[in-house]
Amino acid sequence: MRFACFFWFATSVIAAGPAYFPPPESADGWRVLVPLNAEPSPAQKNEVRAKVGLEWDSLQEAWKYCQSFGGPHSLLVIRHGWVAAEWRTYEGARGIASCTKSLTSLAMAKLFDLSDAGRTKKRIRLDDEAWRFLPAEWARADPRRKKIRLRHLLTMTSGLEPYDGPYKDLGAYAKVVLTQPVEAPPGKVWAYASAPVDMMSHIIENVTGRTQRDFFNQEIHAPIGVAPIEWPAFQGHTGGSGGPGGGARYVAGELARVGYLLLHGGRWGEHDVVSRKRVEMATRWAPWLEAAKFRKANFARYEPEAQNFYGYLFWTNRTGRALGEAVPRDVFYMSGFGRQACWIFPSLDMVVLRLGSNVTLNEHPEFYRELLKRVMKAVSKPNSK
Repeated sequence: MRFACFFWFATSVIAAGPAYFPPPESADGWRVLVPLNAEPSPAQKNEVRAKVGLEWDSLQEAWKYCQSFGGPHSLLVIRHGWVAAEWRTYEGARGIASCTKSLTSLAMAKLFDLSDAGRTKKRIRLDDEAWRFLPAEWARADPRRKKIRLRHLLTMTSGLEPYDGPYKDLGAYAKVVLTQPVEAPPGKVWAYASAPVDMMSHIIENVTGRTQRDFFNQEIHAPIGVAPIEWPAFQGHTGGSGGPGGGARYVAGELARVGYLLLHGGRWGEHDVVSRKRVEMATRWAPWLEAAKFRKANFARYEPEAQNFYGYLFWTNRTGRALGEAVPRDVFYMSGFGRQACWIFPSLDMVVLRLGSNVTLNEHPEFYRELLKRVMKAVSKPNSK
């Protein structure tokens, strides 16, 4: 019932008036209430409260919490299409680490849409076996791999031995991606890993003839007003997991556009960049994961029972465990090394980002909960438009 209430609330908030979509980043981009790193006047604070229902001083407390850990930070809060607050301690674009995994999910969603429309040279569907789009030796080396479907690669349940680094030798990593041994039947074990995600770079190349980087830049970024983004590569293949090379490189305002696209169910202006059904599938918990067993991977920071709040390379707050009880259960998000994240709040018509890989934060599992608790204290008018 709680999820249903949030879903209704999200629909009512977004439908309360015509949705705003910012012009391209090259043409001034987001509309801004308070400029980057600025100390607003009392009148500006009142405008933030009146237009987007947020208390600026509370948002500043969230920023101070970030700064208390030292290191690089970027915090951006967007509500109803307005930048309510933005702070940054560094210049230029930086890698977003495993937030890139969620972008791979979005790329696959678009690929499925194009296939449905007959616009790919090969038909591809979520339940297809992965081997059909990979080098022949992958399945030939171990016939058990033929049972692995695309849905397994997209939900961390491939059954392959989980690999999440190191990535110093990218030539060696390219071999790792296609040689990880089978450890369990697909769908039976949830284990966080990067190699199966990077396998999808091969799949996108096979189906489209384009690298994942070019595919994403052309099919997702261009329609939403983002100039081509650099993605790292391993032996010519796009690093779609975020592991090799530190992930796709963004400034917060650019990645916020991807989050805003997801907030609006894949729609940008008058056009569906990605179909709503694909966005909803990717960004909600995959119920069939409940039967999967949790396996601790390389990094202990992944909480036990994570399969109960994971989607298709997106995280969710459906149980309240991931982000805490102060945060709506309908929130879904990208997450990467150094506690980088892009959170989408459908029921609040809001997107929040914290970027800047910060190793110190990896030792603080409470960081997301505490940061977002402060952000939620800023929400003074939940249904403001």
